[in-house]
Amino acid sequence: PPITNLEPYLLLLKERKVDVIICTSGESVNNLKKLTGDENFRMLKQVPLLVVSDRIKMLAQDLGFQTIWVANNAKHETLIRALNEIRTQ
Repeated sequence: PPITNLEPYLLLLKERKVDVIICTSGESVNNLKKLTGDENFRMLKQVPLLVVSDRIKMLAQDLGFQTIWVANNAKHETLIRALNEIRTQ
C-alpha cells in the first residue's frame, strides 16, 4: 500500500464529504481496507464505489461495500462518463 498521511481524507470521510471512491484494481480496494483501519473502514464501506470490472466489484462486495458501480474500463473519459450517468439517475 502507498505510504501517505490519511488524516485529511479521514476527516472528509467523517464529515461525510466523500461522494464516491474510484478503484481501478483489486489491490486498491484491498489497500483501502489496510490503510483505513477497522473503525474508519466501517464508514468507508458506506461510500459508493466505482470500479472497472466485475471481478473488482465481487471483491468489494466481499469486503462489505454497500453501493458499487462498474464502469466499462479505467480510461478517464469512461470514468467521468460513468460518474455523470450515475449523478443524473
